[in-house]
Amino acid sequence: MNKRMEYITNNTEKILFTGAGYTANFGGFLAKDMYQKIFNHNELLACQKVKDLMRNEKNEFDYEYIYFSVQKGDYKKEEKDAINKAILDIYEKLDSIVRNWKYITTSRYPTNIYKVNSLIIDLIAMHNKFGFFFTLNQDLFFERHLPDRYFEIPFFEQERHRFRVNRNKPIKKVIVPTKENIESNKDKILKRNAFYVKLHGS
Repeated sequence: MNKRMEYITNNTEKILFTGAGYTANFGGFLAKDMYQKIFNHNELLACQKVKDLMRNEKNEFDYEYIYFSVQKGDYKKEEKDAINKAILDIYEKLDSIVRNWKYITTSRYPTNIYKVNSLIIDLIAMHNKFGFFFTLNQDLFFERHLPDRYFEIPFFEQERHRFRVNRNKPIKKVIVPTKENIESNKDKILKRNAFYVKLHGS
């Protein structure tokens, strides 16, 4: 551990961790929802072998395992293409929900999500101490609704404001940084005092 990282570790005041069900409160899908939507997707209507695999109770809504098993297993190209298209379509639907979310309307007093995210950032980066926001979410809820004074996403400096500016349309391509990119920019990144770390990529 270099001196800068050691300093950050010793001076971290706030850590926020959101589990995979965080955005279910904002219209997002839980794992079982994803599983059901994949199973019932039109692309899989003729894929009986894939459906039989999904009916196996030991999989317990693990659609990632299903996807891997189909792609790497003894399945026809049509079956592999079908589950790929089904999952991509469902993720696009999820992102559409996320992009268009503005208020929690299930209560008498709707919550302004922009103020919620602003508060999260204030809590993480307050008092000039270091703060970390770790998330397991596969959707782009937080990225889509970052307030104007947000902290940058590490190693995506070339994409700054990309999520926010394009909130009303899908993101077709985001370049993931290579190991070389990370190594050459890590000192610059570590000069910040708030970090957003996605542990489970979309």
